[in-house]
Order: sequence, then C-alpha cells, then structure tokens
Amino acid sequence: MGILVVGTFLFGMILGRFFKWYVLIPAFGLAIVLVLVLAIARYPEHSLVGSVLQFIVVATSIQIGYVVGLFTRCFLAGRC
Repeated sequence: MGILVVGTFLFGMILGRFFKWYVLIPAFGLAIVLVLVLAIARYPEHSLVGSVLQFIVVATSIQIGYVVGLFTRCFLAGRC
C-alpha cells in the first residue's frame, strides 16, 4: 500500500507540473480501475469497504501530489 501511495503521489506531482486541474478526473477513473483490479486479483474474498478506503487514500495522494506539483511549477517559474 505504501508503494501505491508514493507512486500516486509522484503521478499527481507530474500532473500538477504539466497539466491543468481537469486532468484529475481521468486520473481518478484510472485510480478506481487500478484499485479495483488489484483488489479482485489479489484478494477476491475481501469486502468492498477495503477497496473503497484504498481508493480514498489513493485519490487523496493524487490530490496532494497535484498541489505539490502546482507549487513546484510556480516556484521554478519564479512567479510566486
């Protein structure tokens, strides 16, 4: 789970650095698919609640990474 959170944080940073906010909508869709497919493939007997909580953590990680990416774009361009 930690690797997934760090990976989605870095993915969010890349999105924040190079794209506008509306790219987050397909990124969340990709995160939903990724979390559900991994949950079904690894743990088919687990409940849906664990997958929903995992998606919430991944979505939050993408959003925090996006904000950090926005700040790096701002600071590197010297417009802050």
